Amino acid sequence: MQVLLGEPAVCGPVVDACPKLIWLQSTFAGCNQLLTGSARRDYAATRLAGCFGPCMAEYAALHILALERRYEEQRAQQSRRQWVGPRDAPDAAGGDYRRLSSLTVGVLGLGEIGSSVAKALSSGFGMQVVGCRRRADPRPSDAAAGVSDVYALEDLPRFLTPALALTLTLALTPILTPTLTLTLTLTLTLTLTLTL
Repeated sequence: MQVLLGEPAVCGPVVDACPKLIWLQSTFAGCNQLLTGSARRDYAATRLAGCFGPCMAEYAALHILALERRYEEQRAQQSRRQWVGPRDAPDAAGGDYRRLSSLTVGVLGLGEIGSSVAKALSSGFGMQVVGCRRRADPRPSDAAAGVSDVYALEDLPRFLTPALALTLTLALTPILTPTLTLTLTLTLTLTLTLTL
């Protein structure tokens, strides 16, 4: 077999069984699992690009809307045939809520996917977007995506401060130091398991 197409976790371990392999096309944006599945490096490995941004932007918008509009709580009330209006219980689902245009969202990872997420949230919902990447150097793609401020990974606590919502659009690559991982864990009560 000269060409292999598939998910990195599936393809990585079978690379050694394909001695004539010249090209492996990953069906994912990231290819890190190809590097751990085999020691071979005598073939070309490519990833899918340009197709995941819009899907991830919709996914991020869906979850921000669900949280802000208390979707799960509203569904539970509906199943109980309980109709709560804004005047009945301002803090209950269906009560007063923030408009998305009043929120700041942080996009951690401003690659192709992160920029798509930022653009959809800023232009589609009027959200203020701050971004974070390895280095804070401004790029034309930041302004085009509606990102108002860009922070370096070293400034992670400053990046997180204004964000009321956070999207992580990071490749599974060793870009975080243990200190930054610890900061993420403490700040967000989120544990990231990364292969460093």
